[in-house]
Amino acid sequence: MRVAGAIAGVVVTLLCGIAASAGAQGLTYGVKGGVTFANLSEEGEADTVTFDMRIGLIAGGFVTWPLSGRLALQPEVLFTEKGAKVEQGGGTLTQQLDYLDVPLLIRYRLTGTDARHFSVFGGPAIGVKIRARSRASFGDTAIEDDVSDQVKGTDLSVVGGVGYQRGRASVEGRYAWGVSDIDKDASDDVTIRTRGISIVAGWRF
Repeated sequence: MRVAGAIAGVVVTLLCGIAASAGAQGLTYGVKGGVTFANLSEEGEADTVTFDMRIGLIAGGFVTWPLSGRLALQPEVLFTEKGAKVEQGGGTLTQQLDYLDVPLLIRYRLTGTDARHFSVFGGPAIGVKIRARSRASFGDTAIEDDVSDQVKGTDLSVVGGVGYQRGRASVEGRYAWGVSDIDKDASDDVTIRTRGISIVAGWRF
């Protein structure tokens, strides 16, 4: 957790530094937030689990750096609630995995002007684990366990989506496809990867 906290601190500091010089460099910056529908994909053994979505929060900041023509580079720092739920033994088991995600996106403006347009975007992202808990609910009873020692410290993914910008406001839909195995257990052939659909609204300053 100390390493994850140090990495998160460095990333946030760098993004804030970029945003502070936005006016001088022709950059724009802002905040965004919304809802994410998270899930987990388990592959390997024959008795793999079928998960249900966990509804969570996604929120953070971004900087947009115009490159040329319709292209722009957009690094982001986002707090993202990942994980999944599963119905088990008459109760609900929720895997609550919280990350600080750092996507590095390329945006391409499809139509319109900078002030009003549709765009598509995509790129890699690295997630730094902040917290990992398992919550079992049976009626009015709930039991929580810290499972940080069972989940790897980083999560690599590919992000893609489409957005609409009008003035300072924007809205977008995105999908995050985890490509790395987040399961620390190396004693079996099971791999667990994150998945997530997000609906996000943003505001540029």
